[in-house]
Amino acid sequence: GVGDFHKVHIVAGAELAAIEGDGAGRVTRAPVVADMVRAGRGGFVNFQFFPYLSIDKPILSDMKLFTRLLLLWAFLPLLLWADNGLPPDYCPEPRGLHGIRVMFYNVENLFDTENDPDKEDDDFTPQGSRRWTEYRFWDKVNKLSGVITSVGGWEPPAIVGLCEVENRNALNALFYGTGLKKYEYRIIHFVSPDVRGIDVALAYRPAKLTVLNKKAFVVDLGETSTRPTRDILYTKMETLSGDTLHLLVNHWPSRWGGQEASRPRRVRAASILKGITDSLKNLGGDQNILIMGDFNDEPHNQSLYDTLNARDTAAGTYLINLMMPYLVEEKGTYFFREATGAQWSLLDQFIVSEPLLNQEKGIHLRNKAHIFDAEFLICDEDGERKPFRSFIGFRYIGGYSDHLPIYMDLFSAGANPGPP
Repeated sequence: GVGDFHKVHIVAGAELAAIEGDGAGRVTRAPVVADMVRAGRGGFVNFQFFPYLSIDKPILSDMKLFTRLLLLWAFLPLLLWADNGLPPDYCPEPRGLHGIRVMFYNVENLFDTENDPDKEDDDFTPQGSRRWTEYRFWDKVNKLSGVITSVGGWEPPAIVGLCEVENRNALNALFYGTGLKKYEYRIIHFVSPDVRGIDVALAYRPAKLTVLNKKAFVVDLGETSTRPTRDILYTKMETLSGDTLHLLVNHWPSRWGGQEASRPRRVRAASILKGITDSLKNLGGDQNILIMGDFNDEPHNQSLYDTLNARDTAAGTYLINLMMPYLVEEKGTYFFREATGAQWSLLDQFIVSEPLLNQEKGIHLRNKAHIFDAEFLICDEDGERKPFRSFIGFRYIGGYSDHLPIYMDLFSAGANPGPP
């Protein structure tokens, strides 16, 4: 019979398949492996199952089913340790009690299918220009769930920053309607004044973090625009080791209308963020500030380099942009084409305060920030490697996002962080 679509995430020896019996040696329900997306190395395998099929034969007499399961089990170690096109600097090892993996991901228009009369979301409805059906919505949600699990490896990320999420319904579907539910994430989200209805949000695991405060800072663009933009989401957290983290999730105004014409809007957003970070710095002591987001500008642009004054470690500034080294490597998180040609751009970034670089005291950065440019998130489009997104124009191609996720690891001083 035809049942619901199921997606099961298997992590390092978790249940291979949910096979139910009738007590008389007969299989009554068994998932059939229809597709396997090997989205991890060192332990993570992401299995995608088609609907359950009813089977009414003794399990040992159904040699075909038994043989398939036996072969799958025999080759599981090879699948677990295969190099599946993951970044060379990717480490799937668990971080332990005092290690925190933080990721940020622009999930590209994660709208639910319902029309909100107060927002410009008509395109993303079943009758809209995008033909945004329940199937397409849940397909995207399940894909994004797999990306988050893949970034985590053996242990899911403790903090997940997101942008381009329409509302709490979409967030609930992602964190409570997929395999992520078992990790018991909690969601922080405020409805922003953005006219399209795309917000920033934060999800965290209470097993590792406690929220002390949360607030949405309105980004008033003043005379630079009459169109409202997204808030800056602030969260103050405490780790298991007693360290305090100040998290700021951003999604600055786009380059719509041209980079130069739209630049004042991002400079304005930067000045508001600078005011927040200055206030935190002025509290005194070591303030652990972690800024993440899609800034729609690159690290060397005015808004980030001059207004926010976030530079590389050699500059001696209070705020350090961890993505600066990628400028030299010519890597990016977003691919775009303009009059001067097509190129990768570093729009998604982590910026930290100087105390988070001190490995001798308190919580600190381990190694560097990473771009999760796994092969399954990349596609060949018109002869160019680009993020595998949901749409090309208005044509649905069923990908993940037009951005690549980024991640970084934090550890408490004295903790054993495991392999690099």
